[in-house]
Amino acid sequence: MNIKFLWCWCIFSLLSITSAFSTSQESEILFIDGVKWDMLAQPIDIDSIHNTKFREFLPKERHWTTANWDGYTGVWEIKNNQLYLQKVIIEISENHSTEKREVKGIDSFFSEYKTDDGIFAFWFSGKVRLGRGDIIRFGAGGFDRNYMEECVLTIKDGVVTDKVFYHNSRKEGIKLLQIRDSLQAHFPWEKFPEISGKRHIIFLSDFDLSADGHYIDSNVKIRLDKVMTEDQSHPIITAIKKKLKEIYPWEVLYINGKYRPEYQHFTFPIIIKSSNDETPD
Repeated sequence: MNIKFLWCWCIFSLLSITSAFSTSQESEILFIDGVKWDMLAQPIDIDSIHNTKFREFLPKERHWTTANWDGYTGVWEIKNNQLYLQKVIIEISENHSTEKREVKGIDSFFSEYKTDDGIFAFWFSGKVRLGRGDIIRFGAGGFDRNYMEECVLTIKDGVVTDKVFYHNSRKEGIKLLQIRDSLQAHFPWEKFPEISGKRHIIFLSDFDLSADGHYIDSNVKIRLDKVMTEDQSHPIITAIKKKLKEIYPWEVLYINGKYRPEYQHFTFPIIIKSSNDETPD
């Protein structure tokens, strides 16, 4: 019996760190040994109480956009493996023009952190990702993007305890949307009549690819008739993985030491209809 597929689909990216923004956010600025990096973090925001007080301190007339919800840009520097805030830049709109200005009085606001080298950010601990050069991947928003050159800093109480540099790249190949279409065209859904005539959703995540574009593995989940199936040995999931391995070459991004596709989370709904359910032409 012939099976016809009506595919309704959508694609979205789920972040390892959930972004509160639907648009890409402007980076802060950090200097290491005189080299300027885009800083994909906002250390002032790490403490909600601190951040609230800082926003109240900033000039009310500052300009903000959806790409800079806080309306300011911090300029930072690493000195002697310590993180220092050097200044804060805002934009002020006057007479139909916008100009950048340095915020005055931040030394007073951060008086308990002030040193001869700047404002020592010993309130901050965590990982900070830096980027330089071309952007090779845009994600769902916020700071979800990757640069050709990246550096990941591990910071404890304002002190850099680890620093790792990466050179990222993109190798052309079959993109995820095309892989979805190939799965649509070639997957033997007729072997699974129990799912015919119902709406299902396939979730792909945590991809593992080879450097030359072979699919090695991923996590596959499928919602079958409103029941989520996560068993990687399930016959349908096994068959999906087998078909994904037959598709070659995948587009491969080398991002911070790992080979992966553009999105690490890919979801699409599917409605499978039997030809008996359709009206003849």
